[in-house]
Amino acid sequence: MRCDFKGALLPTVLPPVLLMEIVLGILANGFALWIFCFQLKPWKSSTVLLFNLAVADFLLIMALPFRASYYLSGINWMFGESVCNIILFMLAMNRSGSTFFLMAIALDRYMCVVHPHHPINSCFKSVSKAMLGALILTLLL
Repeated sequence: MRCDFKGALLPTVLPPVLLMEIVLGILANGFALWIFCFQLKPWKSSTVLLFNLAVADFLLIMALPFRASYYLSGINWMFGESVCNIILFMLAMNRSGSTFFLMAIALDRYMCVVHPHHPINSCFKSVSKAMLGALILTLLL
């Protein structure tokens, strides 16, 4: 069975890039998650958004070994159609999730810096409201 990404250079170039991305992604995102969970107290609203971005990226990293295996085995998908669909879904969801969380972080920073006294800033200052906003963003994806 084939689980296609089309392109002639992909089978040769992508496996080393994916393997490097897996190693660096696990180290960097794992370190970020460790800091968020064990070192950063108390959380702020922006911390909630950054934590969710790190989780989304970490979940993407968990899907990449399957893609690397696919290319290393000569474009032969050996994990079944269901896993293929799940991996492709995870790749697409990460793209959207990362974009939305980065957008939310940028909007939060913009409002706090450029319009510090705007009434909307008081809505997103609490951690519980930031968690609710992150949950809504996640459900909208």
